[in-house]
Amino acid sequence: IDIFGILMEYEVGDPGHKALDHKAAKKDDSHGLLHWQLGGGDTTEHIQTHFESKMEIPPRRKAPPPLNSPSKKKDLEGKAKSHRNIKLLEDEPRSRDETPLCTITHWQDSLAKRCICVSNIVRSLSFVPGNDTEMSKHPGLVLILGKLILLHHEHPERKRAPQTYEKEEEEDKGVACSKDEWWWDCLEVLRDNTLVTLANISGQLDLSAYTESICLPILDGLLHWMVCPSAEAQDPFPTV
Repeated sequence: IDIFGILMEYEVGDPGHKALDHKAAKKDDSHGLLHWQLGGGDTTEHIQTHFESKMEIPPRRKAPPPLNSPSKKKDLEGKAKSHRNIKLLEDEPRSRDETPLCTITHWQDSLAKRCICVSNIVRSLSFVPGNDTEMSKHPGLVLILGKLILLHHEHPERKRAPQTYEKEEEEDKGVACSKDEWWWDCLEVLRDNTLVTLANISGQLDLSAYTESICLPILDGLLHWMVCPSAEAQDPFPTV
């Protein structure tokens, strides 16, 4: 302050900002000109202190509507409906009941073996260097792989526990072999081969070149198996 000759006209930091010396402001013009030539200027701390509030004003919040208002009732009804629509699913997907003895027909066994044979060939070809580029460009193959990822993989809705402690005795209906679901063993092998094939060609697979009907099954299936809590998703491939 003494070097540049800055005029201490105000008390810095004092809310009153009263002048200390009125005579100091009436100095000669040459001294003020020298002060400005040296790069000096009037202090602005009194302006900042005067206008800045030291109290933190909390943000204004919108007042909640009264409980009896129609908008509040609509919100409560919407939340209640959304909670009712939530369904809890079982961790394990629907699978075939293991039976002590279950036979299949000749044509069923032949069809399952042919499907597994073709799936093994496609899986083995995906390991050959250079084939990943050609296989990733085939829309038919990519479509079939996307369909096989979640084929017949469904999580049933979780049953609610009975309200009373007394459980009703369930009738033993016996275990029967379903003739319509003979493909469970074959489907597990096909799904394992599908995931291995997709892993091998994933480096060259560009889904932006395909339509939505081809991309969505692959993305949906891969995302599901990443978060699926079933033992089938957590355990490694049994055939590897």
